[in-house]
Amino acid sequence: MHVPLNGMATQDLMEVLMVSRTALECNTVDELIPELLRHLEGIFKTGSSTFFFNRHFAQALNLDRVITRGIEDKFLAQFRDHYHTQDPFLKGLQNPSASVLTTEQLISFKDLTRCEYYNDFLRPQSIHHQMSIYLKNDQRLFGILSLFRPQTAKRFSSLDTAKAHLMAPHLSGALEKSMISQKTVERRSFIDSIVAGLPYKGIMVMDASLEPIYQDENAARILSDLKWAKKPGDTSFEPLPRDVYLRCKDLLASVGQEKAFGPRQIQFDLVSPANKQTVSIQLRLITNRGKHPLLLLCFDPEEPLSCLLKRSKKHGLTGREIEVVALLSEGLTNKEIGSRLFICEYTVENHLRSIYRKMGVTNRTAVVHRLLRMTSSKHFLAGQSEENV
Repeated sequence: MHVPLNGMATQDLMEVLMVSRTALECNTVDELIPELLRHLEGIFKTGSSTFFFNRHFAQALNLDRVITRGIEDKFLAQFRDHYHTQDPFLKGLQNPSASVLTTEQLISFKDLTRCEYYNDFLRPQSIHHQMSIYLKNDQRLFGILSLFRPQTAKRFSSLDTAKAHLMAPHLSGALEKSMISQKTVERRSFIDSIVAGLPYKGIMVMDASLEPIYQDENAARILSDLKWAKKPGDTSFEPLPRDVYLRCKDLLASVGQEKAFGPRQIQFDLVSPANKQTVSIQLRLITNRGKHPLLLLCFDPEEPLSCLLKRSKKHGLTGREIEVVALLSEGLTNKEIGSRLFICEYTVENHLRSIYRKMGVTNRTAVVHRLLRMTSSKHFLAGQSEENV
């Protein structure tokens, strides 16, 4: 039976408020959970604690993802390997209404002390009393926070469970916020790692209202350099340089005007007022059956052969092997490649075998397809010759 709010002392309510506030101030899950365990152990006078995360797509604990205080690693291993099947508190996973459960709500102490789970697992850890808080929202369980007391301590009281019930929704909300924030950071990092390998100096993605969805640091710098000073008295708001802004609006206006849905793009140059350098911009409209169009801005797209050079080096190809690949892309035979590079046909074949091995392919078509759909190699070969002088 829960203690009503008016039955709690001021100190009890202050503890609930303090824990809730502390939880909301944490930005990451790895920061939040240890702080919660530390504070709750102090409030509920417990000797150890655990937090098991729930699996995202199943009503089952992730036994490999746990944060603990005062629990030895060997007991965690035993729990993962065997004793989780005997834990009565895991029954709370099938009870959607459970927010807080104590030992006596699940099993009598008489029955508990007779079972293997208690005598071989809990007792060696001096665990006798347990209170678990199920952190969840209406659709999903995030994890189970458990607090433990030894046999010499008192059972968890109705006041303890009342405070835990009062804390549960605040702690669940804080945990969900931290999980979303952490996933956002991880996704941003993942996107950054992908963008770093693209043949552009900057990338920006905007929605139909020209609000940025993604923007790397280079794109932000380039856009800043491209902005013209406004005339006196001009109070209009344009998130982009005017020419870019107008071209974006034109592309967006074309949505739904054609039967064929798919990427549409234009490319143009602007001169940066900051350093007078020309910036090449590829503006691409991406539609999904006319709904929720996106704008992709690619700044200073590199020439295909520049891409080839970068990707070839990543595969560990030598300068001569890159030259062979460049000529290979023009459809030249081994004999013709040898003639262009002043080497014999046998040497070309040796280079190709090395290229296949390094790139993990088995034929010349796969080499070109893997690296790039490239254009003429004349400028590239000229550049290579200049570097070798």
